[in-house]
Amino acid sequence: LQGIDGRRMLDDQQETLKLMHRFFESPLEVKNEYGLVSPHLGYEPVGSRTGVLENTKDGYEMIKVSYLRVSCKHHVNLCPQVSRDEIQRDAPHIPRNIKNSGDIKVLENAIAGSNIITKTILSALSTGLGLTGAARFENSHRNHRPSTSTLAMMHYIPSDPVTDKNIGHQKHTDISSLTLLFSEQWGLQIRPPGKALLPT
Repeated sequence: LQGIDGRRMLDDQQETLKLMHRFFESPLEVKNEYGLVSPHLGYEPVGSRTGVLENTKDGYEMIKVSYLRVSCKHHVNLCPQVSRDEIQRDAPHIPRNIKNSGDIKVLENAIAGSNIITKTILSALSTGLGLTGAARFENSHRNHRPSTSTLAMMHYIPSDPVTDKNIGHQKHTDISSLTLLFSEQWGLQIRPPGKALLPT
């Protein structure tokens, strides 16, 4: 991460974090304007899902931005038909409080950098497993094909498990091929198959 590419990626991550803070600091009515368009696109307010403890709801809010809806805004010819109409509109579906060209550039950079990182990991895993040709993992994630790749930004609210009814995030398995996680705070736990919980 000390080289030019690593520094750029870390700078992009910090810019995305600033944008995320600005979005989540907006009034709830502004965030709710974006709505939850699909499982891969939109805003979910606190308490939308089951919480960690019995009779609780989750303790986070989240915004999800589709890879295609951001990356295609300036490169329409590279996008599948499913999102081309949306991107070519004068007002693509991006929250109004982060819709200026500078914010869109931040999202593009974050998504592009994450795409490079995850493709590199998938390629390395394919090589390590001796996969060739169409069997290589990265061949199932081509940039010119439809994708549900999503940039998700989450904001967890402080909570007390004894008194609060909105607590954390329930245990779950990510449904994606690969999850790239940036977090500057402790709290996430992972459980490898057949093993005890590991803090991250």
